[in-house]
Parts: sequence; structure tokens; C-alpha cells
Amino acid sequence: MSKPPTKTRIDRDTVLAAALALVDRDGFDSLSLSSLATDLDRHTSSLYNHVEGLHGLRRDVTILSLEDLGARLWRAALGKSGADGLRALAGAYRDFAAEHPGRFEAATTWLRHIDSDDEAVTSVAKPSGEAVYAVMASFGLEGTAVTHAVRSFSSAIVGFIHSAGSVFSPPPSIEETFANHVELFIHALTQSEWLRRP
Repeated sequence: MSKPPTKTRIDRDTVLAAALALVDRDGFDSLSLSSLATDLDRHTSSLYNHVEGLHGLRRDVTILSLEDLGARLWRAALGKSGADGLRALAGAYRDFAAEHPGRFEAATTWLRHIDSDDEAVTSVAKPSGEAVYAVMASFGLEGTAVTHAVRSFSSAIVGFIHSAGSVFSPPPSIEETFANHVELFIHALTQSEWLRRP
């Protein structure tokens, strides 16, 4: 009698890679130990050897997602400033969301499911904000004006991306609206006194 096939060993990296694939396929809210165990063809109990329960799993996925988004934003902004930098950042946000919708959700809504004083998460969240901050400062903004601009831009772009698929329908194309959305922000920074008034 032939023996049943031996299952391939899994480790923490394998588990997290499967979790990232799951959230991109089904959405971040669908991530559970049972759904991940099904994808890995394992018993749920075996996952506790690699992650600290569901909260730990979601935290790990969030950290990896934030690292990925931050790296992409920095690559997009590298060597760019002003309007070109802002368009590049907006495109990087949009591309990341299109390629990895679940990771985008995890990276942009993490305060809903992770404590705001979790230092490991807040530290990997910083590069995203710093990339946007650097481009905003290139417009000549100073002090709290830069912070206001970063918050406004990030909220506008992330909010648009989150709502585009469920709120808007063509025509005109959503891509065209997105481009105009970015140009409106650039116009405010280059052709108006927004954030420059005493």
C-alpha cells in the first residue's frame, strides 16, 4: 500500500506569504486563521506555531503592507519635486491599490485594528508619510502648513481610491477623474495662497 503524500513543511515566511495573497484575493476583513489554514491545507491549530493568533496575524500583514507601500512611495518620489513628485506619489498609491488591494486596505486603515501606540507598526508607517512630506515641502510650504498638506493629500488620494470602485461608474473614465483630482490639488499648491496665508 502506498503512503499518502507528505505535506511540504511550512514556516513563518510561508504562512505570511499565504496571508498576503489571501487578503489581496478576498479582502483584509476576510483574513482569519481558518481561511488561511484552508489555503495552506493545514489545521488551524498548526498556525499558532508561526503567528500569535488572529490579532498577531493581522498585525504582521499590516506591517508588511506598510513596508511595501512606504518603499513604493519613496521610489516614486526619488529625485522628483513639486507637481511631478505629487503625480508620481498619486500614481504609486493607485498602482499599489490595483496590484494589492488587500494590502492597500491594511496599510491605509491600520488604525482601525491596531493600537495607535504600537511602536512596531507606527515605525513602519512613518516612511509613507515622510515621502509625501518631502514632496510637499518642495512646494515651499513650511511648518504646520506641510503637515496640513500631507494630511489633505493623503486623505484625498486614499479616499478616492477606496471609494472609486463602489461609488463611481464610467463615463467618464475613473482614471480621467483621478488625474483631474490630482491636478486640482497641484493647482491649489501652485496657483493659490492655500496654506500660505498668515
